[in-house]
Parts: sequence; structure tokens; C-alpha cells
Amino acid sequence: MSDNPPIQPKPPIGSIPTPPAPPPEDTGSQALSEALQSSFFLVKVMMFLLVCVFIGSGFFIVESGQQAIILRFGKPVGEGEKALLGPGAHWAFPAPIDEVEKVSLGKRQEASSTIGLPLDPNGQPEEPPAQPKDRLNPAGDGYMLTADANIIHARVTVYYRVTDPVRYIFGFTNAAQFVTNALNNALLYASSRFNVDDVLLNKKAAFNECVERRARELIDHEQLGITVEQLNANPYPPGQLRGAFAAVTSASANRSQTNDQAVSYKTEKLSKALADAHSCTNSALDQSTNYVGLAKAEAQQFSDLLEKYKEDPELYFQLRQSEVVGQVLAHVKEKIYISKRADGKPRELRLQLNREPDAPPPPAE
Repeated sequence: MSDNPPIQPKPPIGSIPTPPAPPPEDTGSQALSEALQSSFFLVKVMMFLLVCVFIGSGFFIVESGQQAIILRFGKPVGEGEKALLGPGAHWAFPAPIDEVEKVSLGKRQEASSTIGLPLDPNGQPEEPPAQPKDRLNPAGDGYMLTADANIIHARVTVYYRVTDPVRYIFGFTNAAQFVTNALNNALLYASSRFNVDDVLLNKKAAFNECVERRARELIDHEQLGITVEQLNANPYPPGQLRGAFAAVTSASANRSQTNDQAVSYKTEKLSKALADAHSCTNSALDQSTNYVGLAKAEAQQFSDLLEKYKEDPELYFQLRQSEVVGQVLAHVKEKIYISKRADGKPRELRLQLNREPDAPPPPAE
């Protein structure tokens, strides 16, 4: 049997030859090619979707009161104010190419000290503890020493706003932690300069001012890019001494109340005495003014009369005599004036005195 293939007859002229049937090996290759094409299409679709997701994940929104900074491979995009992005929608390359840092400018942020406080059973600082401890554990509880070697607890809270985001974020690894460290430093600084009575009773405002001044100095020196708005210091005694300090506080309050009452009584009495003294003085001044004015008026009148007396003493004498006699005899019904004679001799006055007639008898009935 020969292995040569059989001779196929030639097709007639003018007819379209029929293509030979593919061998079995060509059918498998075609199926594989179609499968690969389908796979490549799916891969392209997936790559397109991944690219869309990659680009879409770069969009972010900066809310009102915030600013954002884009870090590209760890460095800010832009310099100064140009690096700050305001509120609105923005786009950046997704991680790990870009990283977005958001800072709340209008939001009030808070930081607290972490030293000088007792610890709760979980090892967390508490201020002040609801149930005072019977004893202080120096190995675990926080405390501070005052200038007179007494122990107190305290917490300092500061409220601030970020005014320079670039400095706040890129000038320090953790600016918020530096604020906490500044509060701890200020708390130790102030407590070492006040006695325990001044910290807890007498000079609480001065202690708070000292803490605030020290904290502001440290923050301003490092230029953190923040503005401190308010700082509050809250010192209190250890738990085992709280009752004693409460008794001292009560005694101080009673003493202050008594002193205030005494000062008020003193002020009232002094005011009344001063008012009475002013009244007496004013009355005396008024009387002296009246007396002096009256004396001056009489002196002036006397001076005026003296001039008239010097001009004609006799006439003045007669006028004054008539005026005085008129005042003296104002209520006398009958008046007889006896003038001097022209020759200067005295006049003779004769009085005729008779008894009054008897009263007539009453008429007969």
C-alpha cells in the first residue's frame, strides 16, 4: 500500500474552487486565538476601569474653614501661600505619588498637659479623681513640687487656632505634641515659683498668668504657626489632703467675710462722720459769713452816719432822738413833745392832777 496521497481531479474551467477543509490542528489554533482575543479585550476593559478608578480616586474636597496641602513624594506642591488649597473640589495623584494634608484654620483646637495628674486604675490621667486616693503612689501618679516643697496636682488646657498651615505641618514632625510639651514645661516652671497656699488659695490668677506667659514664650519662640486664644490652669491638692485644704478654704472665706463686714462698717461710720463734719463746717462758715457781712454792714452804716453827725451834730441828735422815741413809744396813745427853748432856759412843766369823778349811781328799777 502506497503512502502517496491520491491524485485529485482538476476542477473544470470557470468554476470556483472549494477551499480544502482545514486539518484538525488548525481548528484548535483558531479556538485558542479567539480565546486569547477575548482575554485581551477583558484585560483592556479592566485596565481602562483601573485607570478611571485611579484618576477618580485623586479627587478630594476641602471643606469650609479648612485648607489643604498636596505632598508629592513628600514635598509640598508650590511654595508659601500657593501651596494652600482653599475650600472646594481639587485633584491630586493618588497615593503613593501624592498625599493630601488638611488643616482646620477656623476650628478651635485643644491641647492639654500630660504631667502632674494621678492615674486611674487603667493607668490613665484623671482630673480630679471622683474618689480621692488615700495615698500617693510616686512611681505611677504624677505630681508637682511647689516652691515650699509641697505636692499638688494640676492640668493645663490651651485653645488655639492654626494661622500658618505650612509652618505647622512641615516645620515640625508633630506640632501638636510640641504644644503639649510647652504646657508641661510651663506647668513645672510656674509651680516651682509659688507656694502651695498661693497656688491653691491666694494667688490662683497669678499662677495662671505665669503658666500662660511661659507657654506663650515657648510657642512664640519656636514659631509653630498657631495663635493661642485661651489658657486655663486648674490646680488642686492631693486626694488625702483635700479635706484639710477645704477646711482652710472655708476658714479663709469666713475671715474674708468678717474682714469685709468690718471694712464696710468702718466705711459707713467714716462716711457718716465726714458728712457730719462737713455739715458742721459748712454751717459754721455760713454763720461766720453772715456775722462778718452784718458787721461790715453796720460798720458801713456807722461810717455813713458819722459823716452826717460831723456835718450837724445837733440836727443829727434830734433826728436820732425822734426815731428812737418813736420806736420806744410806739404803743403809747398820748404823746407830748417838749422842745427846748430858743434862749436855752429850761421849760417849766406843770401837771394838774384831779381825782376821777365818782361813777354815777345805777338807775332805780
